[in-house]
Amino acid sequence: MDERLKTGVFKDTDKESLVVIWRGNVVARYENTEAFIAAHMEALSALDIEQEKALQDEYTDL
Repeated sequence: MDERLKTGVFKDTDKESLVVIWRGNVVARYENTEAFIAAHMEALSALDIEQEKALQDEYTDL
């Protein structure tokens, strides 16, 4: 695999941490799987709130 195109979530071979790589660049590192899940749940919650607000704004003026 071309390392410049490597994308995914990988376990650090020397630690329990997880590394997120996007197109060959490390974009995030998490201490453990639980931290990874917590961060993503928080992000999904924020997206839900933003989507709900956008829908309310869109349909309020009807």
